[in-house]
Amino acid sequence: MVERLSVCMSLFGGNQRVNYSPYLKPVISAGIKCVVIDRRLEESNPEAFSFLMSFASDNELCIRQGRHEVRRAVQIRTQAA
Repeated sequence: MVERLSVCMSLFGGNQRVNYSPYLKPVISAGIKCVVIDRRLEESNPEAFSFLMSFASDNELCIRQGRHEVRRAVQIRTQAA
């Protein structure tokens, strides 16, 4: 599933290799295959972002915020206090 999702937004380069989108990367976290989606995709290509979120929902995949977003939220709360 991770491979299918990652390849749907990739291109084949002149070297006949898959070049993943800078906004979408397959990774393995704690032994689990995952796809990391950069939130900037939501602004640069809302349709692609919506497709990825719908795909995840339709296939009952877990979605969670990335560490960067969680850290930013904590910083904002700390600054407000």
